[in-house]
Amino acid sequence: MKLNADMRMSAKRKSLDADQADAFLATAERVALTWYPVFLLMFRTGMRPGEALALRRDDVNLTRLRIKVEREKVRDADGTWTIGPPKSRKSLREVPASDDLAEVLAPHVGKLRLATSAAAALPWLFPNEQDPATYAKPADGTRDVYALAKAMKKVLKAAGLPVVAFGFTPKSGRHTTATLLLDAGETQARVQDLLGHDDIRLTAALYGSDRKEVADTNKLNRHRHSVTGAQG
Repeated sequence: MKLNADMRMSAKRKSLDADQADAFLATAERVALTWYPVFLLMFRTGMRPGEALALRRDDVNLTRLRIKVEREKVRDADGTWTIGPPKSRKSLREVPASDDLAEVLAPHVGKLRLATSAAAALPWLFPNEQDPATYAKPADGTRDVYALAKAMKKVLKAAGLPVVAFGFTPKSGRHTTATLLLDAGETQARVQDLLGHDDIRLTAALYGSDRKEVADTNKLNRHRHSVTGAQG
């Protein structure tokens, strides 16, 4: 596998540090509450944005604290958004849900079950609230990727974090999860499993170099326990 330095540097630039991640999530809960569960999910599990938006409610098991990743919202060859299999075989996976994520998802799912709107009756964990009669295809029932990016930009500005300089995007949640876990001493193999990389060399190339051999985990307990027990 040949990976260039630009890919590695891109992932690093788009990773928030621990303080920035905390500030981002706290601000999201305040100024973008409807998007807060999506952001917390991506920052705690390392899911790709399209994987998070394509989740169904029955993918989430809050008793076992596990979430199944079985599909992804992607663009097809003609630019149309579709729901299909995730990026690779290894991307079909089950990821752990941290306690704080479960505490947020439980009432979110509960509200969907009680809602009377037609959109809420659809199986998606994060449904598009537009009238389902306007949907031309199943992917239309999920939240919009561009709306996610717009919400992230709003939160970054409100939190006083760089919007353009470091190129933070919705995928920054994934990059942040991987970087902070490795800095906290997690193994590349465990992070590879969490992210759904087919080849550990990709994980190492994107995030593994310049990681500390022994890391101070005091600041990253939340990130560590989101992975602990993944093989249980």
